[in-house]
Amino acid sequence: MTTPATKSVPTTTRWKLACALFAGLAGYGMLFPRSAANTPAAAATSRSASIPLSLRRPLHVSAEAAGVSRGDLVARVMHARSLRDIQTLTERLGAVGDDQTVEQLVPLLSDGRRGVPEAILACYGVIGTEHAVALLIKHANDDRPQVRAAAISALGSTQSEEAEKLLIELAEKTGDPAQAQAIGALGTLGSDAAMTELIRLGSSNDYTVASSAVSAIGSINSETANLALRKLIDSPDSRVAAAALSSIEVIDGPMLTKLTAIVKTGDLQLVNAALGALAKAGEAALPVLRTAALNGIQSTRSAAVVAIGQLGGARATQTLGEILNTGDRGSATAAASALASIGGKEARELLINAALGDRAQMSGALAQLAELDGEDVDQALLTVMKSGSRADRRAAMPRLLKTGNPDALQFAIDLAHKGARNEKYEAMRLLADSGAPKAFDALFDIAGKSRGQTRGTALEM
Repeated sequence: MTTPATKSVPTTTRWKLACALFAGLAGYGMLFPRSAANTPAAAATSRSASIPLSLRRPLHVSAEAAGVSRGDLVARVMHARSLRDIQTLTERLGAVGDDQTVEQLVPLLSDGRRGVPEAILACYGVIGTEHAVALLIKHANDDRPQVRAAAISALGSTQSEEAEKLLIELAEKTGDPAQAQAIGALGTLGSDAAMTELIRLGSSNDYTVASSAVSAIGSINSETANLALRKLIDSPDSRVAAAALSSIEVIDGPMLTKLTAIVKTGDLQLVNAALGALAKAGEAALPVLRTAALNGIQSTRSAAVVAIGQLGGARATQTLGEILNTGDRGSATAAASALASIGGKEARELLINAALGDRAQMSGALAQLAELDGEDVDQALLTVMKSGSRADRRAAMPRLLKTGNPDALQFAIDLAHKGARNEKYEAMRLLADSGAPKAFDALFDIAGKSRGQTRGTALEM
């Protein structure tokens, strides 16, 4: 049974409307041939990585669920003036984009602004549909070097089978300017075939290729990758071995033993890399790091101290305090910096004690203390300013003047009026550098009450 509304439309009119509708759909299909399917690219070969493929592939959500309009994002990208805006918008589009989005952004691939085509290609890598992968593969032969490199890097993000094939092919092209990008993209891809290729390249006689492969292996979180890195530690090229040491993330008992042996007997390059790796081993590495910091060769002591600082924790803080008080200049300076980075009550107390002691300048504790905040820090700096050497005052006063400490301000004013010539100049410079309104008022006052060079200097400041 037909409704009255249906009866009111003649058959010929309905036929014309239907034809128009089908013509529109056909035309849309010609313009956006893949937009209806939005088919995800076929996944690369299986992988043994601990993070499953479902979590490694780009994460997509519907625009509605994300609370954004895909069309609005595309329009904003097309009309954006700055590269930063384009990068921000394409990052959002990557998560909600589809084949229609890919096609709409194509004009920007020929945009002359530096970085714009690269941002679009990175977006394609996150979208990761067959259509996006096809365009990335096309631009992997782009005659613009930066655009080509961006396309190759983006292929790794797609986690696709087609990308895997091309990236392996490019990674094997010795002398290709984009070889390093292809190797890095294989690390992002992380498939078993990519892993096999990277292990082979890691044994290359070309250090540039081998080091790139080692770094890419380090980005793959899998048992196969860990085993490969452990084998590469024994590479005859110490540079490759050092790169492997720097890439290892998991330090177990046998590896801790091996790293300890390297620190004691290895060459300089390997020792520094081993010290950095020991920072990932937890407190079990503290004894060997302490020995290296206090008794190791001169050129590696600071690296050992930095590693102790990265360990963190109460025992590491205590060890840094010991080095601060007994180590040589380089080790003590590194320990002061590490303590300032760790922070906390105990670290602050160690820095304050060192800043008030006779090793303040030698250890750099005073300069590090000035970077911290707190009433106890201000009191320590004030003590140094009143009774320390000229160099100590120079380190303590800037912080106090910038915070508007009245005692520091008065001390600087008195020094500018009554100090020796060099002290007057230094005090006025510190007042000017502080940027505090009261400091500028003091400089005007000094200029008004002084004569000769002092007045000229105050006005200049």
